[in-house]
Amino acid sequence: MSLARETLEEQVRKAAKDNPDLPVALIRDILIARQEKAVAEYRFG
Repeated sequence: MSLARETLEEQVRKAAKDNPDLPVALIRDILIARQEKAVAEYRFG
């Protein structure tokens, strides 16, 4: 099963199993952020 077809819950489980030192909430937030499309390039200052 490819990552694209896995549900968020399945991705979190897999990542948590591979990274037991990271909090599940952090893993979930990272996976959600990776799925979001960038609206525009951010420019500093």
